[in-house]
Parts: sequence; structure tokens; C-alpha cells
Amino acid sequence: MFTNRSYIFLLPALVALFAVACQESAYINGPGQNIFNQDSIVPIVEPEPMPDPEGVDIPEGTLDVVQACDTCAKLAVGDTTTTKCYVKGWIVAIDEGNATAIEKYGNAVFTIATTTDERATKRFIAYQVMGKNGEKINRQEMVQLGDFVVIYGELMNFNGTAETVGRGVAYIYTSNNPEFNKVIPDPEPTPDPEGFEIPEGTLNVYEARNICAQLESGQTTGQKYYVKGWVKKLHNNNADAIASYGNAQFYIAATNDPNAEKDFMAFQVYGKDGQKISNPDMVQVGDFVILYGELTNYNGTYETVGKGAAYIYASTNELFNTKEEEKLSPDPEGADIPEGTLNIYEAREICSKLATGAETSEKYYVKGWIKKLHNKNADGIANFGNAQFYMSPVNDGSVSVDFMAYQVYGKNGQKITDPASVAEGDFVVVYGKLTNYNGTYETVGRGAAYIYYSNNPNW
Repeated sequence: MFTNRSYIFLLPALVALFAVACQESAYINGPGQNIFNQDSIVPIVEPEPMPDPEGVDIPEGTLDVVQACDTCAKLAVGDTTTTKCYVKGWIVAIDEGNATAIEKYGNAVFTIATTTDERATKRFIAYQVMGKNGEKINRQEMVQLGDFVVIYGELMNFNGTAETVGRGVAYIYTSNNPEFNKVIPDPEPTPDPEGFEIPEGTLNVYEARNICAQLESGQTTGQKYYVKGWVKKLHNNNADAIASYGNAQFYIAATNDPNAEKDFMAFQVYGKDGQKISNPDMVQVGDFVILYGELTNYNGTYETVGKGAAYIYASTNELFNTKEEEKLSPDPEGADIPEGTLNIYEAREICSKLATGAETSEKYYVKGWIKKLHNKNADGIANFGNAQFYMSPVNDGSVSVDFMAYQVYGKNGQKITDPASVAEGDFVVVYGKLTNYNGTYETVGRGAAYIYYSNNPNW
């Protein structure tokens, strides 16, 4: 039990404890972090911008990083500027995926600020930017920490991050990096193969690239060109593209060196005379080819316009130049085949003379064996009552040529209701106008043609 005397002795101790508790706490992380002493807090000061390097081409009106960030801050999330801007700054960080981006796509991802000082808080991301004149960046040494760069392109607010619009739409206009500015002379083109007929005015790869470099991303030449070169590399989708669509995807160079830096892409090109390519071996690394079609700049990749709009005019590939023997299986007995009915070869010959998208003025009967149902055939019948399939001149699949019955109706032009009435192996006669759809020879669609005759028991 406490006595009065006990309280008397306890009182000085409590006073001393209270005095200690009221003292300013000790610094934990140095005086700048002492929240109990407001005068000791040192405010974060943005480092002073570094001066622009001498001799670097900086266009009038170029934004610094602070101005670029302010511009993006005024945009709604996901919006982009309506005009392209120049933005200058020093590279303070390089994205961990930059090396892969350069290797696979030829674009770079890095961050710039007004200074190389890591304390800089105002930062702008150069996202998936291409190199000089929108060309691909082919070496990591071309983009390094501490470089001064000027970026050109549209800006955007990506979830609060100020950056360029990606996928190669923006590019590095200039840099003080010696590797970026190094001029590597183009190797002399490998001589054309002897005895190879090359149309007058044919471009080599360097000339084709120079034309594409003048185009905005997504723009096409509007004019068709012949472009010659050596197949340097097959695209990783090439085999699938040939199997599914009959077109090829590969890269050609001005030399027969498979390590040539500058190349041109043959994108979704058809074979001879705009016909589908039936065998992957018809396009091989080392082939000398001539392409024909419009050219385009696709986000810094210089290539032919796709979807079969361009084709291989000529090639040194032996299989490419081997004409497949024409075969015809005999018509089934009792088949109703009107006089003047075309076989598959005759129908294709007519279509080959049509411009892409053009159609015949008259209707034709075309006979053949259903080689393959289109992957949308079942949906076409279920939703619209029309069928889609490929016809062959033979009933054993021994030739590659075919003709497409596209969105055809059934007997007497009526809708097809039973999917079993159209099957692989059927002998059919279709009736309607013919067309050349980007190199696919087919009937005019949307029910304009129909199956005149079929030996299918459900038909």
C-alpha cells in the first residue's frame, strides 16, 4: 500500500518522465526526415535542366520533357495529340524489354528527362520508337543511357504516363550517340542470275526501301513496282500462310548474304500470275525473286501491300517454275452437265484475266469435285443458307489447283437447309458470275451463284 511518503518520493520521478516524453524525438533518418521539426524538412528540388549538346539538330518548336508531360496531362486517359511533336531529352532509363524489342521489331523503349540526374521526377517514355527516318534500330548500341535524343511523333496519356504512341509510329529524329549516327555503306547488290529476265525499271531492295521511307506509316505507293532480291529469311508464319491462304511471307535482300542488315518484306504475296502458292518448297531461302505490287510503310517495316495484292512475278526456284500437269477426272455417269460448262482450269483461266475485284459480265456453269469445305461453311448454311467450298478438277486430291464456290445457294437458287447436302467428294455444277478476289478465283458471293447440280444423295 502506498503511503503519503511514497507519493512524495514518486512525484519527482513522474515529473522527470513527463519532461523526457515532451522532448523533441531523436532524428531517425537524418534531420531532413524529422517530421517533428518542420524547419528541418528539405523539399525535393527538381534538378536543373542540362543544356542541349552542341551540334545536334533540334527543330524549332521542340518540346522539352516538362512541356511534353504537361501536354499529355491535359489529355484524357488513352487520348493522343492530334499533331506530331518533337520532344527532346536525355535518356535516364532503358526498359528491361528494350533488347528484345530491338531484336524482334527494330524499335526501342526508354525514358528521357531534362537531365541525366536520377533525381529528375518529370519523365517521358519513348515507347516502341523506331530509328532515324522511321527505320528499324538494328543494334542495342544505338540507344544508350546518357544519350541526348529528339523524338518525333504523336504523344499520349497512357493511364497517366506521358509517352509516344507505340508500335513504331514515333521515331528518333536525332541523337548524339555516335553509333546511332554511324553511316554504314550498303554492300553492293549481288549480280542478277544469268539469263534471268528482269522487267525494265525493276527496283533493288535499297531503292524500294528509299521509296517506302518517304511514306507515312500505313501509307501505300498507289503505284505498282517490280522489286528484285534474294530470299534472306522466311517469316515464321510462312508455312501456315501458304497452307491456309496460298500466300507467302518472307524477307528479301539486295545481296545473297543471309546476314544482310537491310531487307524488304514480301508480305502475303501470291505466286506466279497472282495464283495461290500450293507448296512451301516453292519459296526457299536463297531464291532470287521478283515481286510485283504496291509498296507500303507498315510502322517502319517496308513491304508489299498484303492480302495477295502483290505476287511473285518470277523466281529461280525450280519447283516454282514447274507447271503442274493438268488432270481431269471423268464426269460421273448420269450427271446433268449443261453444254458449255467450264472445268476448273477453264474457269481459272477466265478469272486470271480479271483485275482484282472485277467480275465477269456473264454467268457460267463450272463443274468439279468438292475438295474441301471452307471453315465457315457450316455457319454460312446455318445463318444464311449458303455454302462455301473448294472445287477440284479431280476426285482424288492429286492436284493443287482449285476454284472456290463462295456463298452459293442450293437447287434453283434456294437456301440450303441441310449441311449434309454439301459434302467433300461430291461432284457439283455451280452457276453464276465469276470473280478474282485478291488472287482467289471464285463465284460472286452473297447467293448470287448457286449449285445447279450435285450427285449428293441429300441434295
